[in-house]
Amino acid sequence: MLLVEGDEVAMRSCVGNRAVETARLRMRRGQGVAGLVFLTGEPAKVDNYLEDETISDDFMFLAEKEETLSALAVPLRLQGELIGVLEVWRRRPSVFSEHHVRRMVTLADFATIAIDNARLHDRQATAVEQMKETHDALEQQVALLARSSNLQQKLLETVLAGVGLPAIARTVATELDCRIGIYGPEGGLIASCGGRTLTGKLPAAMSARTRPGRQPISLTDTSVATAWLQPIYADGDQVGSVALIPDEHSAEMMDVVAGEVAMACSLTLLREHAASRARTEELEQVLWDLLQGSVEHRIAARARAKQLNVTLRGDLRVVYGRMDNLEDIAAENGWDTSQTDRLRREILRMLRGVDAYRGVSLSALRGDLITAILVNGDRAAIKDLVSDLSTAVRREWPQLQLTWGVSRAHVDVVDLPSALNEAKTALSAARRLGGENVFLYEELGIVRLLLGSGDDPDLQTFVDEVTGPLITYDRENNGALVRTLRAFFAADCSQRVAAERLFVHYKTLRYRLEQIKQLTGLDLARHEDRMRADFALRLLQVTRPGDDEDGDVEDVRHWAE
Repeated sequence: MLLVEGDEVAMRSCVGNRAVETARLRMRRGQGVAGLVFLTGEPAKVDNYLEDETISDDFMFLAEKEETLSALAVPLRLQGELIGVLEVWRRRPSVFSEHHVRRMVTLADFATIAIDNARLHDRQATAVEQMKETHDALEQQVALLARSSNLQQKLLETVLAGVGLPAIARTVATELDCRIGIYGPEGGLIASCGGRTLTGKLPAAMSARTRPGRQPISLTDTSVATAWLQPIYADGDQVGSVALIPDEHSAEMMDVVAGEVAMACSLTLLREHAASRARTEELEQVLWDLLQGSVEHRIAARARAKQLNVTLRGDLRVVYGRMDNLEDIAAENGWDTSQTDRLRREILRMLRGVDAYRGVSLSALRGDLITAILVNGDRAAIKDLVSDLSTAVRREWPQLQLTWGVSRAHVDVVDLPSALNEAKTALSAARRLGGENVFLYEELGIVRLLLGSGDDPDLQTFVDEVTGPLITYDRENNGALVRTLRAFFAADCSQRVAAERLFVHYKTLRYRLEQIKQLTGLDLARHEDRMRADFALRLLQVTRPGDDEDGDVEDVRHWAE
């Protein structure tokens, strides 16, 4: 930690250094990483200190001695004024991410509060020595600090106990004998204590960017009270606000404790976010092991999913979605990478929100692609899910286009990689044929053969779906459904001609065609279903002649010609 002293920043506290010169560093504006922050007032980082050309070479000798590779520094600000720099470095090859930057900014905020409290204490101690006549006032200050310190200790104990924001609200209300409300990012009341008169929701303008200090706040009985509002930060973003309504305490006392309460809320939320993030990352790893891992990894992933209370029993479908024009929207609005990533995460959050009761067990995000596994969802439920999500997205971002592909139902996790390929094929069909829509793999028909990847055309699956039930029926019942279907097409779909060629009554032929419809779901009165059946039958003759012992070689040759 380096603090501003005139035109320099001087090292005031250093841990982990090897050289004594590091603990005595003084930097002018523009020198090194900390000097760059001192110059610009913005966070700065380097991935390789000795090779990076964005920083000066004033301290290269010291970096070599310390074996510094990557470094990250952020400003320390107090009431808008730059008072110093907080810097970390690593001696191993690594890259500091935007997540690290946000966390450093949060830590810098906490450090600034501590520095401010320390400076307040120093000013009070100096006042005691210089102004004996203000003894009474100083006693009040000492009492304030004692009470503040006691509250801080109680708050830290509450945070470490991991009992959540309601417990923090109870601790503050009990220690200060005041009313407290803790509000979420949208301004909704999530924890309170000390009475029921606090408003249930902060005004939108106030919750979006809370300014520290005294502000009027509406109560549920339509009256207005003066509250001390303090923003709550986690990972560099404002995630809520805390409002304190005291009965007797001085403004100075409330200014101090409001920051401490907000810091305790921040620590609690960071702890909760860390636990939630760890579970989310574990679930995403389970998802990718199921879709891309070996058979052994898929079986192990199923066991891990069960331990995480994720059910993977029943019909499993892979849902594969794409944000088609996100990059265009980002360029049009001048968004940076963090803003674009935030929108991607918001879309995934909305998917998890609308599917909370519809069976989407696992979901993850990679770039502009969303992948999910849905359990026991029929066609109508899937289409309703996608429709609800698209409606919710369109309300927030009317220009964003989402396209979806969905696999067939599979009963075993071992088959999920195949399901992913099916979902990709369905997505390709949706993008090429349907625009902003959802396509189900089993509804693609012949189209999926044309859009499938070269190494997995899935011809045999297509053939089995149409001819498999007929072959099984013929084998078990000594039937002639496959032969009847071939004769029907050879007769240009004339039932009369087909019956004559088969030497059966036309009613017998009609009965067999009805059996074919019941077994395959294909209505031979429809052109599309006729085309699917004819195509599958001819592929069967070419690819698996052993399963079609009644096949006519002349029919195959005629079709090939």
